[in-house]
Amino acid sequence: MIKFCVPIAAIALWVGGTAAQADTPRTAPSPSGIGIQAPALFRIARADLVPLLILGVFGIAAVQGTYYTNVSLVGVGLAILLQYLAPTLVVAWEALVERRRPRPIETAALLCATAGVALLVLADHAAVARANPLGVGIGLASAVFFAFYILYAKRLLARLSPWTVLFYGFLVAALFWMIFEPPARIAGAHYRADLWGLFVVIALASALVPFALFYAGLARLPASRAGIVALLEPIVAIGSAALFLHEGLSASQSLGAALILLGVGLASRAHGGAG
Repeated sequence: MIKFCVPIAAIALWVGGTAAQADTPRTAPSPSGIGIQAPALFRIARADLVPLLILGVFGIAAVQGTYYTNVSLVGVGLAILLQYLAPTLVVAWEALVERRRPRPIETAALLCATAGVALLVLADHAAVARANPLGVGIGLASAVFFAFYILYAKRLLARLSPWTVLFYGFLVAALFWMIFEPPARIAGAHYRADLWGLFVVIALASALVPFALFYAGLARLPASRAGIVALLEPIVAIGSAALFLHEGLSASQSLGAALILLGVGLASRAHGGAG
């Protein structure tokens, strides 16, 4: 049903809007306040500890780290294009490993949305000019980590609450990054108040809120369709760049946005027909 796609679309609106402003690695906050309100949600079995550790390190932390590192190397547009090869990897995994062949409408949705992302990004010749082997390599790694994150989170959401997965995933990711960027070092950098404000905005609007919305949608949608709907993010990212950075939107980029919307619409229709 289309209503199940709304949380996934919301992540695209949140993350895409902040992507145009991001030029530093984001910090993963721990939603501990939620734990105070509903402690029963965060009681986990011992068997869930290792899976949540894996998700936090190789899912959340790895996706964030590779994406923001690549933004600094090749810019937002190309970083998004490379990372959003992930839905194709998810569909391939489902077909080859889980023996779930995509329906024709799902294949059409994936092709439309991926082609749309390519048109959005490749129309920006400056973004293409910034491509370099290291950036492309990290971008492809980001796609692999993102695909793993979608598939692995989907498995955990089959038995755990989205809030449980969110809490422990972010807790593990935060502790992981503290190894490389200790809090004392951050405090010793004496960042200005406006930069701290930017860090908070990125942490909330580009991490905590969209991940919560993504989990809510992923719990109800197949992994492949959730990934396709999340491809709305590049539209918002490019649109935000046009709004905040005064970058124009070319005809090919407009066509790309239309293809993404068509792909997301087909993915929503596919889920409705399956239900």
